[in-house]
Amino acid sequence: MSKNDRLNYSLIGAAIADAILCDIRASFLALNGFPQISVDWVDEDLFQITLSFDEISSEFTLSFVEAEMASNIAKSNSGHSEGISSRVRIALSELEGAWAGSAQ
Repeated sequence: MSKNDRLNYSLIGAAIADAILCDIRASFLALNGFPQISVDWVDEDLFQITLSFDEISSEFTLSFVEAEMASNIAKSNSGHSEGISSRVRIALSELEGAWAGSAQ
């Protein structure tokens, strides 16, 4: 059993969604909806997270340890992972900027 088999991708996605919701509560989201979240295992110790909206996307990575921590926090329903919040904010910002630019 690989260490990746210990993780639930849906819980990683839930942790990302929690971080997005926390960001929305603190600031305005410029999208007309909620971004789609995709979680892909790209390497033994690396996950690629993709936020998509209207065929526009922004990506960032999480290490296995970060993904495992985020998954455990989501599973315990104890808030969001501060460790991933800054990358989620950056990806959201990129997504919003690209989406606003495409609407012109």
